[in-house]
Amino acid sequence: MGNMFCKMVTPVRLLKRFDGHECQSGYTRHITVVDYKGFENVVSVQFCYCESEPETLLRLNLWTCSPKKPKLAVSIDLLKYFRALCLEKHLSTEGFCHALENRILRVPGYTAGVKSLSRVLLQEVVEAYRHHVYKLQHLHGLVSSDDIDTGTLCPACEGNPEGMRTYCLDANFGLVRRILSGSKSCDPHHKQSFFLNQNEVDSFVDTYDENKYGSASKNCNDFQAGSIIRSKSKSSKLAIKGVFGVCCKHEFPTMFFDLKHGER
Repeated sequence: MGNMFCKMVTPVRLLKRFDGHECQSGYTRHITVVDYKGFENVVSVQFCYCESEPETLLRLNLWTCSPKKPKLAVSIDLLKYFRALCLEKHLSTEGFCHALENRILRVPGYTAGVKSLSRVLLQEVVEAYRHHVYKLQHLHGLVSSDDIDTGTLCPACEGNPEGMRTYCLDANFGLVRRILSGSKSCDPHHKQSFFLNQNEVDSFVDTYDENKYGSASKNCNDFQAGSIIRSKSKSSKLAIKGVFGVCCKHEFPTMFFDLKHGER
């Protein structure tokens, strides 16, 4: 039997809280975990009814991919690395997953792909984690928002309140939203921190009097995207035709609002 091949089964690792919490309502459940290198591992996590499962996973430095009965969790260290690449190199989620996949495929014998991770990260998992970090950095829920910097004011402009301020205004018509996309079940994470109240914007556009501004209105209507008829015929399937933004001379974003009528 010298040449017999015996398959070795790796025991499932048990993860539990580090604070020594013991509870009679404890139970264990298998969860697939993506570690900080991008590899998928099946582990057994000890939960209890004293707190929700996502809270327990957060204690274990894992970010859940589902708010209820999660089956997949991602290492927070991996998300921190991805967030740093997004801020410094503007790396997309798809590009990050492709890089992980290329590295993992070089490991002999490892066949578990990153397709599941790519499918999950392209949803709102990354956005939820980034908003979680934002709330931690700005102490949301601990102190009044009037007492801290919420990240919506330019430090250079606020440091010289008496100086002249220069702003740049432009629109990006590549940031569109289809009507078939539906609507989110929850409010925007940052609400009106940067974006103006869309109802007020729509009300202004609907009641805008073009004859009041004479030749200025005609010059604006010379744009292809500014034609009301052409915009509707070409963009009838879009709920949002673009985003209009303002930034100061230090390239700090000031305010935005959605465009529903092109450059009108």
